[in-house]
Amino acid sequence: MCCVSRLGTPSLTTTHLSPSGQIGRVERIRRVARPKVDCFYVYPTVSDNEGANADRSNSIYNGPVPEDSRFGRTTEANREVLCTNPASLRGGAGTIDPIQPTAPFAPGTTIAAGIGLLGNPVPDVSTAWYQANDAYRARCVSEDGANVLQVASRGGAPVLRPVPDTTWGLHLTDANLPLGDLASLAKRQTGEYGRRR
Repeated sequence: MCCVSRLGTPSLTTTHLSPSGQIGRVERIRRVARPKVDCFYVYPTVSDNEGANADRSNSIYNGPVPEDSRFGRTTEANREVLCTNPASLRGGAGTIDPIQPTAPFAPGTTIAAGIGLLGNPVPDVSTAWYQANDAYRARCVSEDGANVLQVASRGGAPVLRPVPDTTWGLHLTDANLPLGDLASLAKRQTGEYGRRR
């Protein structure tokens, strides 16, 4: 999973919500007049084997990780999937800030239908994105040989449903759930890069 941030891209407007979904402020992220920097985040981290079906990537779960989970494990000997918590890179727990699109992803497709079944209500806002700060508590866990990011709803945030079943966990939203934290990391790192140049 990756998040790419490029300074100098068009502006984005995001509506901020409370974890329970109450509409708050609208933020406009303006074009930045700094050198262009590409930030590529591998999230979460997996082994470097390039063979087909050799690895299964890490994912987010909000309940027990099934023995037959599709993610968080590797089939390679002497390797394991690494969990990265964008809210606490040094380890431990932290709160994550989901950023979700208000328009459906790939309408009419199977993945769009799956995302619709997660149980994440879309607020009636005029912006293309909405963000709910501190909506989930996240920590990396090891369960039955799987390393995953385990999340729990807080402050009235919706308890999401694993789709299509528990073996997938919250894989269909594991880019969006910590996206606010990934964006903050990119902003800090590009700012530091700009200061050093």
